[in-house]
Amino acid sequence: MLAAKTVKAEGAWWAWTSYDGVRFYVSEMSMELSRERGSPVLKVGYYNYQGTLQQYNHWVQLPDGEWQRCSF
Repeated sequence: MLAAKTVKAEGAWWAWTSYDGVRFYVSEMSMELSRERGSPVLKVGYYNYQGTLQQYNHWVQLPDGEWQRCSF
């Protein structure tokens, strides 16, 4: 369900199994924050195997191409 919702919103998702269950991440570009920062900004969410949001972060691309987690 989360994967289909993410695709419809033109985001991306990835998942894999780990020792403690499934890891499921979704991401989408934040156009508003990207314009504000002058650099690409991704919104990334981590969900557990039940589909409950566990963590949510923003990542900004630095001038050297690296990505850094940030707080707004």
